[in-house]
Order: sequence, then structure tokens, then C-alpha cells
Amino acid sequence: TAAVLGHAGPEDVEPDAVFLEIGMDSVSAAELRNALGRALGRDLPAGAVFDHRTPAALAAALHAQPAGAATDP
Repeated sequence: TAAVLGHAGPEDVEPDAVFLEIGMDSVSAAELRNALGRALGRDLPAGAVFDHRTPAALAAALHAQPAGAATDP
């Protein structure tokens, strides 16, 4: 999230900050989804970022899915 939003490091983004309130838009959300998908080795749904309001909620949802779990593209 920090890298996509142009911050120096992860400490610059609060885990419970609301994506829309910290400058996430549809373009940066797609960029974050793509980066996370590459890192996890799987496709993530188009709404993955905005389906979860915060970085912490998104991380928890991704963590709850087993590796290689099918996702709805």
C-alpha cells in the first residue's frame, strides 16, 4: 500500500487507515491488487482492495485464503 501510494515505507501507512481516505483510487487499487497477486502467485478479484476498507482488513482476508485458493477474477 505504501509503495503504491508513493510513501517511503510501510510505517507511513496506518494498518487501519481507510483506503479511500488515504488517497487510494481505482487506478492505485488495481495497481495494488496486481502487485499483491504477483506476490501471492494468484489472481485476485477486481474489487479485492475496495472489498476491504483498510490494509489490515485486506491482509486478514488474504491471509485467511489458503495458498493456491481459487479466487473469482
